Amino acid sequence: MRNSARIGRRPSRTRAAYLLRLVLNMIHHATTAYLVNMLTTETIHNDLGASFTDIYRKRGRVVKRAGPDGEQKLRDEIEWILRFAKHPFGRFLPKVYDYCLEPGRVSYEMKYYTYPNLRGIIMAEMNARFFIRYRLRILMDALRELLWTEDQSCAVPPNYIELEHFAKYDQRRRMSIEKAPTFAQYMDPPTLVVNGRRLLNADLVLAAIRSSPEMIAALTPDRLYISHGDMHCNNILCGIGASRMILLDCRGKSPAGTDYYDVAYDIGKLFHDFRSLYSLIERHSFSIFHEIEGGEVRVEYRFTDDRMKREFKGYFALVRSYARRTIEGRYGNALQRADFTEAMLYLTMIPMHLRMKDDGLMCYITGVQRLNEWLRRYRSERYAELCDLNAIDHKERLL
Repeated sequence: MRNSARIGRRPSRTRAAYLLRLVLNMIHHATTAYLVNMLTTETIHNDLGASFTDIYRKRGRVVKRAGPDGEQKLRDEIEWILRFAKHPFGRFLPKVYDYCLEPGRVSYEMKYYTYPNLRGIIMAEMNARFFIRYRLRILMDALRELLWTEDQSCAVPPNYIELEHFAKYDQRRRMSIEKAPTFAQYMDPPTLVVNGRRLLNADLVLAAIRSSPEMIAALTPDRLYISHGDMHCNNILCGIGASRMILLDCRGKSPAGTDYYDVAYDIGKLFHDFRSLYSLIERHSFSIFHEIEGGEVRVEYRFTDDRMKREFKGYFALVRSYARRTIEGRYGNALQRADFTEAMLYLTMIPMHLRMKDDGLMCYITGVQRLNEWLRRYRSERYAELCDLNAIDHKERLL
């Protein structure tokens, strides 16, 4: 009895310590995020995440202006936001005061929001976990009820999966090797070893999928819907109220060039943040070792922030469970498509993460891991065939 009483007291002390830390963090960070930020007049605090735009603050407004390479992207973004000017979903989008779509002058002025983004809130423990979970439910309900609706949908164009995923992968693969020629040594071998587990490399798996009409059919949605297209934590600004969220940096057009997306794209974006820990990769919260000997690629890595790893994985479990209850079925096999999209997001973001080679490699091996998981989970027979051909024990746990 004495031992069980002692064991029972530890969780209470742990909970008390968490609650005290949470209250102190809320006081400190919320004051900075919502009050000091509001009084500052020149610094941009919101992470707008634009690669080819200049952003500056003008009192209570933010001006976002495109460079030559970003004009079409910003034009698509402006037109996407304007579409919802009088729509209920518009309350989740930034207020636009002025805009210009003319070549050489593409820009818009939006309201400056003194809100932190969801990534900052999670990493600084600004909100209690239940409150963040509540925010995520509100967000997913808004996407399902206000955005992914039949009146904002269209038929799937021919060759959609080739245009949406494979053509983009081919292009980004070439870009990666042009920027960093030595990166080909990770992409070319048929297999690579990650944390002691031999995996099928991306080219091998994607070739198998591309040659399979059955797998292409499984990845093709029944319809396409208006979607945000870049739904990750950096692009979700959060006000004090749980339902007060502003979604930034919408994609505008899909990789296939259409205004409409598979709903699995937005879900896959959330997965890539929560399950695959994009925020920790981008913040370099990992250690990695890699070597190539005799053409054999070996990579060992680990994330160094265990607390944040647990936090993000917990939110992934929530999003996946919620999507299974409310989205799967209504939009076909959306979770299967979202899992594949998550893998492809990592495999196609490498050129943007080659300033530090380790970041690009982390993105690549994460995509390879997710792709192996997808094939093993949804096409186990084909996965086993490829493993047998490449001397991989497919009966062992993948990760």
